[in-house]
Amino acid sequence: MAERALAERDCDLVALGRSLIADPNWPNKVQSGDTPDQCLYCNTCFKGITQGGLICTVNKELKAK
Repeated sequence: MAERALAERDCDLVALGRSLIADPNWPNKVQSGDTPDQCLYCNTCFKGITQGGLICTVNKELKAK
């Protein structure tokens, strides 16, 4: 979807903020044809930031303690 939007000049930039929090290897997986872990848009990462840390429901390395 991002490549198509850029190719069709629908946008100038594609941001991957939450996608990269959920799966830091997102770009590599997409490039190799693998399916990256998907952000659930649950806002847990933002709640974590307000509590002084970064947590993510999807990313096992950023699970709440």
